[in-house]
Amino acid sequence: MPDDFDPTLYEKWWAALPDARMTGPKKRIAYGPLGPMEPVFCVNCGRHHGWVTQAFIDHFLILCDACFETHGHLPMPQVPPEIERAIIQKEG
Repeated sequence: MPDDFDPTLYEKWWAALPDARMTGPKKRIAYGPLGPMEPVFCVNCGRHHGWVTQAFIDHFLILCDACFETHGHLPMPQVPPEIERAIIQKEG
């Protein structure tokens, strides 16, 4: 990784993204083969898109195909250049 890579930049960028899981009093939990699971929804229209396990997922983002085709990508924070360079070096 480059010398200027700061893991806190990634954490801040990731925290700025919307979470597709339900929060608050309407939060539901089901139990599946991998333990407790939560439903996930499109961050734009709210359409249900399956379940994720609580054990392995602490943040989840999904944009359904219909919303992508209608509105394009979500206006999200740009990936910091330090993270992009680290990914390119790791793949190269």
